[in-house]
Amino acid sequence: MRPVPLAVLSSLLLGWSIVIGTVAAKAIPPLWMIALVYLVSFLVLLVFAPRPPRSLMRERAFLLVLLFRGILSPIFFITGFSLTLGIRAAFIVLLEPALVLAVGVALGKAAASRKEAALLLLLLGGSYLFVTGGALVWSSLLLGDVLVLLGLLCTALSYYPAARLSQRPGPLPTMLAVNGVAAVLFLAGALLAVPFAVPAGETLLLLGLFILFGPLLGIFLWYRSLRELRPWIVAALLTVQALASALLAFFWLGQTLGLLQLGGGIIMLVAAAGIARLQQRVAS
Repeated sequence: MRPVPLAVLSSLLLGWSIVIGTVAAKAIPPLWMIALVYLVSFLVLLVFAPRPPRSLMRERAFLLVLLFRGILSPIFFITGFSLTLGIRAAFIVLLEPALVLAVGVALGKAAASRKEAALLLLLLGGSYLFVTGGALVWSSLLLGDVLVLLGLLCTALSYYPAARLSQRPGPLPTMLAVNGVAAVLFLAGALLAVPFAVPAGETLLLLGLFILFGPLLGIFLWYRSLRELRPWIVAALLTVQALASALLAFFWLGQTLGLLQLGGGIIMLVAAAGIARLQQRVAS
């Protein structure tokens, strides 16, 4: 499959996992949620994934992905989400492609043409309308906003080393190693800090679906996309996950969108399609 459809499919799966995970997280303490997600996904990968080379644990790219995406990002996000408004956090997360591009420019690993920059700005504008419905939600900066931004920065910093790891040793060995180390760390923290109670059967089912759509299939396709697409392009296409989340929330939870939000969603689709088309022209 071509890289652009892979990135879009990754976005859809991650979008669905966000809604499912939000419902499951209401019945599971956050630290245990992270620990269980890493532990279960590691055990699944242990069956299907090729074993990573021993030298991987010493590679700088792996250590950066483990630190930024595997450890720091979940901590900042979980803490930040609890200290800010959901609508603000939702928009901040959609700033990911701009931050990934900024990190790439700062590292000398990325650049964008004028058309790409214009489409990126259009995408961000559509994202704001989609999330807020045009309402002004920033009268002040909250601590939670800063923590979510730090989580997003950690995610952005993981893109470029992850792109390198997607080539060698590949997505599955990398995921196995990252999830295994993170599972040990978060499980130790959860055992020390928070009492554990076995969730109800419905919650366990939701947790399983979240892990399947997000940390397993969604992240695998994310790594595969990074093999051939520029990191900020992948991040831009991943913003479609907000639309996937909204569709699932509508059909499953009965949540609706206003006209301005629908307009913002259309703008996002147009901008993402334009970015994908430019990428395909560059590739050809």
